[in-house]
Amino acid sequence: MKKRIIAIESENDYKKFIKKVNLYKSFLFFNIEFQLRGTEQKEKASQIIKGLNIKRRNERIAYVYDMACTIIDNDIAGKNICGFKNGKCYLQQKKNNNKCNGCCRICKYQNKTGCPTKNLACKLFNCSEVKQRYKTIEYKDLDILKLLSIKNRLIIKSDYFTTREEVLKDLYAYTLTYSILRILFRIIIDSISKIKKWCKHTIKVLSLVTKKIKIHKILQVINMYNRATKKVVVDAGHGGNDPGALSGSLKEKDLNLQAAQYMYKRLQELGIPTTIVRNTDETLDRKERVQRILNAYGNSPDVILISNHINAGGANGKNVGKV
Repeated sequence: MKKRIIAIESENDYKKFIKKVNLYKSFLFFNIEFQLRGTEQKEKASQIIKGLNIKRRNERIAYVYDMACTIIDNDIAGKNICGFKNGKCYLQQKKNNNKCNGCCRICKYQNKTGCPTKNLACKLFNCSEVKQRYKTIEYKDLDILKLLSIKNRLIIKSDYFTTREEVLKDLYAYTLTYSILRILFRIIIDSISKIKKWCKHTIKVLSLVTKKIKIHKILQVINMYNRATKKVVVDAGHGGNDPGALSGSLKEKDLNLQAAQYMYKRLQELGIPTTIVRNTDETLDRKERVQRILNAYGNSPDVILISNHINAGGANGKNVGKV
């Protein structure tokens, strides 16, 4: 294999070398081994020279990809460039929303310890909040990417949120159409996966809601049962020979009976055990009235007695007496 010396003694020499990289990586120089001489931009030039000396296409692509990732990783090592605090980046802290994990929240591979995918497109992306605070490495700064074809450089810029292995398969493809089809296929599969995840979450939420509704209904039944354990005795005051208060043609005993009958009917409709002391215009002395009340449900603390009376006048509102 023939050797070719690349002399880089100045910044201008390096720029000329970069312009010739497209030629040097072609089949015309397949049997040429490149060697570097000079100190200007030595690290960058050495990386590119090493890539030029890798003659197998896929091996060269993998080397370029990994080297670009390493350059970025070394640049941000030990820096919290996204400003994470309690899992929130600068932008999420600024917006004070419920989101966390920055841009990585979209990626299905994200975890608590960081990004396991080694995705170059993700590494190259930085939001405006980061760019205001740090001088980060951008696509144009990575001269080593010139060892890739235009097709592969387009993929590098846009193949987000996938693993190194999948990106390399996209780069290994000879046509842009095939690479795009692979990327679209992954997007569709990821979308289906997200929909399935959303459906599972929705079903879980609906299940919890259904359980709450069931519990609410059970509590309603219990509440109805508790109400049903209370018994009510409705008494219409006066009656028969005892008209009660009088006002023109109105008699208190008649109004008391109407009120008592309405209460009796309504409470029964609600399912509450209810008895009415008198349901007609009849005379009851005190002893007989008390006896009927006791005969209904006994002298239990669960029994409520409502005795209806209407004042003759001179009072405002309703008077309630505790028996």
